[in-house]
Amino acid sequence: MATHNGEQYPQVPGSKLEVLTMVDGPSSYTQITPGTPPTGGQTLNAKDVGLGTIDFVFPGTSDNGTYIVYPIWTTQSAGVKPGQATSVQLMWITAATGAQVSGATNLSGRSVKLFIRGTF
Repeated sequence: MATHNGEQYPQVPGSKLEVLTMVDGPSSYTQITPGTPPTGGQTLNAKDVGLGTIDFVFPGTSDNGTYIVYPIWTTQSAGVKPGQATSVQLMWITAATGAQVSGATNLSGRSVKLFIRGTF
């Protein structure tokens, strides 16, 4: 089995920027479609949470517990180190069924708390 550590890892705790943020759901969700790269989901830009790049996003649950939100790494961002991205796609899953939320679902009344590690 091959493994690929990010270029800047291992790191000691506190050596990277960490952000705890609330992200509001989209008014019309687009399902993630597998592919190279995958498309759809909700875009989370590093700059929107005060970062230059994203190393990792911990999944979170919505404010009402109905949804689980997972990060999907779509492509390596140009000009950044391996394992980092300037944005990731968020996939919204219905917690009770494990199914991805249907396309065009209005999630704007929901929010999710996410913990993000990254760099300036």
